[in-house]
Amino acid sequence: MKYIIIFGIMFISSIILFFTLREFKKSRIAIIASIWVLVLAFIGGKYFFEKPIINLVGHEKETIRVLNPYTEEGANAQYHFQDVTEDIEKTGEVDTATLGTYEIEYSITKDKKTAKVKRVVEVIDDVEPVITLKGEENVIASSMELYVEPGYDVSDNFDKTINEKVTEELVELGNNIYQKVYTATDDSGNKASVTRKIEIKDIVPPIVSLYGTGVENVYQDGTYNDSWAYANDDLDGDVSDTITVSGSVDTSKPGMYKITYYAKDKSGNTGSAERTVQVIDKEQAGTVYLTFDDGPSTTITPHILDILKEENVKATFFILNYSDSTEYLVKRIVNEGHTIAIHGYSHDYYTIYKSEETYMQNLSQLREKIKASTGVDTTITRFPGGSSNEVSSYNPGIMTRLVKRVIDEGYRYYDWNVSSGDAGGASSSEAVYQNVTSALKHNRSNVVLMHDFSGNTKTLNALKDIIHYCKNNGFVIDKITTDTPMITHRVAN
Repeated sequence: MKYIIIFGIMFISSIILFFTLREFKKSRIAIIASIWVLVLAFIGGKYFFEKPIINLVGHEKETIRVLNPYTEEGANAQYHFQDVTEDIEKTGEVDTATLGTYEIEYSITKDKKTAKVKRVVEVIDDVEPVITLKGEENVIASSMELYVEPGYDVSDNFDKTINEKVTEELVELGNNIYQKVYTATDDSGNKASVTRKIEIKDIVPPIVSLYGTGVENVYQDGTYNDSWAYANDDLDGDVSDTITVSGSVDTSKPGMYKITYYAKDKSGNTGSAERTVQVIDKEQAGTVYLTFDDGPSTTITPHILDILKEENVKATFFILNYSDSTEYLVKRIVNEGHTIAIHGYSHDYYTIYKSEETYMQNLSQLREKIKASTGVDTTITRFPGGSSNEVSSYNPGIMTRLVKRVIDEGYRYYDWNVSSGDAGGASSSEAVYQNVTSALKHNRSNVVLMHDFSGNTKTLNALKDIIHYCKNNGFVIDKITTDTPMITHRVAN
C-alpha cells in the first residue's frame, strides 16, 4: 500500500508541475518539466510493477552419476535492489540412489508477486560392469569336450543382479584355436567384455596307477611277484598296453628298491608311477612292533611306560600335539629309549586332509615341537586313520598323493597289520589280548596298533600279558626305526 501512495504523490506532483510550467508555453523550462514528468512516471511505474528477480546458481540442467554425492548449488534473489535470497523456498529432492529425472523448483513471493525457476537433475548409470576371468587368459585343453570352464567374477557399481546378465560366445579362429568372449551388460545397457583363448592340444600324460600298494615287502631270498600297474589317458582311454617298466628287485640283498612304470599316449605324452619294494632281512621276521597312537595322556601313558620299563622292551609312540603339562611324558619316552614318532599336530580329518600343503604343515609343526622338546628330529609317521582311510574321500585322491609326498620329503610312514581293536570293537582287556595274539605271525614283521589315549584301561590291562605271550612264543619285541621295513596298507583314496 505504501508503494501505491508514494507512486500517486509522485504522479500528481508531476502533473501539477507540468501544467504550471505550461504557462510558459514552449519555453525551455516547459520542455525540461515535460521530460521530468515522463522520467518520474517511468520510475514510478517500474517500481510499482517490478517482480522479484530469482536466478539459478549453476546450470539449469545437470547430470549426476548414480550413487555419487550431489551438492545442490541453489539460487539467489533480489527485489527492489535488495538481496532477498534467504526468502527463497525450495521444493523437490534428488535421490542419487535411484535412476531418474528430478526437478527442483526455487520460488519467492514479495508483495503478492511471485518468481520461480527450475533445475532439472538427471541421475544416470554410465559405468561399465567389471568382468574378470578366473584362471588363465590362455589355456590349453585336450579337446573342447574335456575343456573345463574356469569361470569369471563380475561386478557392477549399481546393478546387483549382474551375474545373470553375462553371455558367453565361442568363436573358432582356426588351427584348433578358439576364442571365448564373455560379455556383461547391466540394467542401463553398459557393456564390458573379456576374452579367453583356448588352444586344443594334447599335453596331458596318461595317469598310471598301481595294482597292489605303493610299498611292498618281500623277505630275503623270497620271490618277488610284481603286482604291475594300469594306465588311462584323458583322450585315448585305456593305454595299459603301452606300459614299460624300469628297475629290478634283488631279493638276495636286503634293502629298498624302486620300480617305475611308464605309459605313453598317442601324442607321445608319458606318465609314470613308482613302487617301493623292501627286501627284508630274514632276521626281522617274527619281530613285534608295539605301537601306541593318540597320546600322550596323564592317565595311561605313564603306566604303559612303567610296564615297558619293567619288562625291558621298547615300543613306538605316534603322538599328537601335547601341552606343557604333558611335555615331560614326551621327554620320558625318548629318555627311556623308545621311538617318538609323529601322528600329527591335529587329528581332525576334515582339516588335515584338505590339501597336501595342509597335511605337510600338520606334520612339520609337530616335528619341530618334538625336536624343541627332546632334541630328536623324527621322520617316522603314521597317517591319522591309516593310509587306507576313507574319511579323506571329501578330497579325492589326496591319500594317493600324500603317500608319495611324505616319502619324497624324507619321511617313513607305518600302518599296521595287527589291530588291537582298542579304539572300537574290543570291549575288554581280554578282547584286546585275543585280537593281538591271534594275529601275530612268525614269517613277517608284526606292527601292532594300540592307543594310549586317556582312559584306555583295556590296553593298559592287556599290555603285560601281550608282552609275556610274545616272549613265550619266540617273538622279538622291538621299536620302529628308520631301518624298519615299512608296513603299509593299500591306499583307498
